[in-house]
Amino acid sequence: MAGREGQILGNYRLTRLLGSGGFAEVYLGEHVHLGTQAAIKVLSTQLVTAGEVEKFRQEARTIAALVHPNIVRVFDFNVEEGVPYLVMDYAPAGSLRQNLPQGVPLPLETIFPLVKQVASALQYAHDQRLVHRDVKPENMLVGRQREVLLSDFGTALTAQTTTEQSTQGVAGTAGYMAPEQLQGHPRPASDQYALGIVVYEWLTGERPFKGNYIEVASQHVLAPPPPVREKVPGVSPMVEHVVLTALAKDPKSRFASVRAFAAALEQAAQNVGRSTPAPTVFPMQTPGAAVPATVNPSLETQYPSVSWGGAGNTPPFWAPAPHPENALPTIADAYHRPGPYAPASAPVSPEVAQRGISRRALLVTGLGGLALVGGGGALLILARSGTNTGLGNNPTQAPGSASPSAAAGTTSPTGTASETGTPSPTTTTSQTGKVVTTYRGHISEVDELVWMPGTGSLVASASFDRTVQIWEASTGTSRGLYTGHTDQVWTLAWSPNGQYIASAGKDKTVQIWDASTAQTMSLYTGHSAEVEAVDWSPDSTMIASASYDKTVRVWEALSQQFVTTFSGHTDNVWAAAWSPDGKLIASGSKDKTVQIWDAATGTLVRKYTGHSAGVPTVKWSPNGKLIASSSYDHTVRVWNPQNGSTSVVYKGHSDQVYGLSWSPDGSKIASASKDGTVRIWNAGNGTTLYTYRNHQGQVDDVAWSPDGTRLASCGIDKTAQVWLAG
Repeated sequence: MAGREGQILGNYRLTRLLGSGGFAEVYLGEHVHLGTQAAIKVLSTQLVTAGEVEKFRQEARTIAALVHPNIVRVFDFNVEEGVPYLVMDYAPAGSLRQNLPQGVPLPLETIFPLVKQVASALQYAHDQRLVHRDVKPENMLVGRQREVLLSDFGTALTAQTTTEQSTQGVAGTAGYMAPEQLQGHPRPASDQYALGIVVYEWLTGERPFKGNYIEVASQHVLAPPPPVREKVPGVSPMVEHVVLTALAKDPKSRFASVRAFAAALEQAAQNVGRSTPAPTVFPMQTPGAAVPATVNPSLETQYPSVSWGGAGNTPPFWAPAPHPENALPTIADAYHRPGPYAPASAPVSPEVAQRGISRRALLVTGLGGLALVGGGGALLILARSGTNTGLGNNPTQAPGSASPSAAAGTTSPTGTASETGTPSPTTTTSQTGKVVTTYRGHISEVDELVWMPGTGSLVASASFDRTVQIWEASTGTSRGLYTGHTDQVWTLAWSPNGQYIASAGKDKTVQIWDASTAQTMSLYTGHSAEVEAVDWSPDSTMIASASYDKTVRVWEALSQQFVTTFSGHTDNVWAAAWSPDGKLIASGSKDKTVQIWDAATGTLVRKYTGHSAGVPTVKWSPNGKLIASSSYDHTVRVWNPQNGSTSVVYKGHSDQVYGLSWSPDGSKIASASKDGTVRIWNAGNGTTLYTYRNHQGQVDDVAWSPDGTRLASCGIDKTAQVWLAG
């Protein structure tokens, strides 16, 4: 098709070639009567039948009807001698690829206005049920008023009208294509993914995946993108999180719309450099939820927030609507996905994808699993079958974990010790330790986690990345993000009634927020130093917060009305736990003591001095008759709060013990340690039952699910893992 200069198509003479791709060539055209200029896109296909011509015309009418200030206008089209073409506005300033410096990171203040304009154009197109399929800087033109004009919607048209069936649905550029688009199922979320790649490229100076077409396509499907801050450390963690959300492998785990992606990026950008807490609302949604007047005044549109519905501990129901493989979801479908600001977990790792199809099998065998098509480059299509391709929310094992068969029957090589230090034999349950989910949504150390009360379908995790994230325990699908803190988040607690979450950390604040909308309800600034622990009263009305200021403060969660302050410790207070009857609080400290005191008056009831080092965690047994306390002295002690007598000293760990959790029936304890293990042991005699070794490095916390079947653990490896407890 090259060499069309001088030809006349319609009323335009083609004067010179502006650019070409696998599906079309674009020429500068001059109107033979008016002398005006236009861009003429000549598609690389031959329409033979009347039906093909009519289909092209129908699709061209759809594109020509796109009228938006950030979309290149198509104002004519036709078919001559079987060759279809489009007549479009000419942008003489060229594309953003030509106008922006290449290979260097761009400042956020340069990036965001461009993203906002492109996202606005894409959202408008999506509302018309049209997917662009080829979002990249080459297709972002600079208008006469220096505005961004999104071009090349003809790629979507080409994929619909071309007679080469093997290329149906995979039109686009491999470096920017979402996994589902590579599989032949583009949808609006695919454009969001491509825009996410563009933002990643602008932030870092390069795209996340490199190599030939097959290598890049396979990485889109199998490999997580390198963290942005590994390439540009100065990028805000919140900005990075937003970008990685848009790059989630599962389209249902990205933002609910491309507009929401741009708004989240704006919010993250606005939080950069703030010195005071600026909570951002990231609402989670449910089908049929009512739309409030506003959620956040700075957003371009209003989104519904979830009410808990029902009484008591009835949880909300977040159920993403299924997307038929061959149907484009409407924008209304977005409201059945996680809320417009509900982020994805970090992109699925190769370990996830390889459970269904190995990278070697993908690149070597190819039969039934790999299709190569021409037209500008090799593209990848994974076979659709019952095999897990790693694109959905499938369970995964943590790096270095054994297979389920290998895990079954595994015993701990390290024995335990009773009060006298005598090693005890080890036992195990066949399914104990089998990984259910590995959550990778955080970009820094995960310090603490907690299960949603009641059903235990969700887990909330707090991280040094300044966020609290809510995700599904069974799949790892992200359901919410809270970004109200301005520094590391060290602790969190879910209210017993399931309505609120309290979080605190290095910024010295305790923040109470709605678990279904992430709306900040209360911001407590009563402590003068970092806050290490928070706990709810059993009736979900009051908070006990422990701080490096050597105090524990008790206050009403929403009104912040003062109740009492306990000042009995002589060093940083690391732990606070309310007794099941709501009358007492036990607090642990760097001063090596656990102190029990009256929750209403702050009066000291008992001081426990059994540990020889600081006490980071204190937990009451479910019936309130015993306390378990972990220590930097490498032990966990189980003792009677009534008289202080010790019943068990667990010495199974070889380093400092951080987190611990009682099983719901009170028969077992799980403890997490700097030694990289979680150990399950008998609370009555200290016998080790199982040792979990799937974390890479120290384990900061462990929590038993409400039904007692699973454990969740987290640590320095930036993951939270859910696994069977036996």
